[in-house]
Amino acid sequence: TLSQRFDDLSEIVDFLVQRACQKRGIPQLKVSSGFLEKIKNKSWPGNFVELDHWIIQQVHQTSGTELR
Repeated sequence: TLSQRFDDLSEIVDFLVQRACQKRGIPQLKVSSGFLEKIKNKSWPGNFVELDHWIIQQVHQTSGTELR
């Protein structure tokens, strides 16, 4: 589960954000420390697919250059 992978969460999130940005055809968004904290504090009963879908949603809703 995701709760067991918090040590390498930053790398996982960076990869998923990069992939979501490429699919959308936009420049790579920066990931703020607050965004990572939001992920760590969120309940993740699911797996990476759930996180991937959530990140895609966040990328689509962001109009700036950073996910917060």
